[in-house]
Parts: sequence; C-alpha cells; structure tokens
Amino acid sequence: MFAEKSPSLSAPADFIGIQEGFGPLHAEELYNLLTPVGAHPAGSTVSRTTLEKHGFKYFPGSPGR
Repeated sequence: MFAEKSPSLSAPADFIGIQEGFGPLHAEELYNLLTPVGAHPAGSTVSRTTLEKHGFKYFPGSPGR
C-alpha cells in the first residue's frame, strides 16, 4: 500500500474572479483547477473554500481575504 502524498501548500489553480454574495451567502473567490483536486477534475471551477478543505493555504492570483 502506498501512502498518499500531502499536497503542496500552493493551490494548483488560477484565480478567475469573485462570485458576489446574495442574501445570507457571502462572496467567494473562484479558481480553475490546473490539476485534479479530490473528485474535481482539472479544468473545473471551484471555490477557495473547496481548495482550503483539501489543505491548500496559498492561492496564486488571489486578491486575498
């Protein structure tokens, strides 16, 4: 059995913009994946929250929070 490698701290994704919040939902940074992350294939658009759930801490091109 092989141990799964821990991910790099930098998300393998390009920042594409911010989805504005609405009502109780807050604004969310969006990224296009350069490589698969979890069940999300390369090319998918995911939120910063999704990337954080997979252990990423640095977000290239992000305006930050």
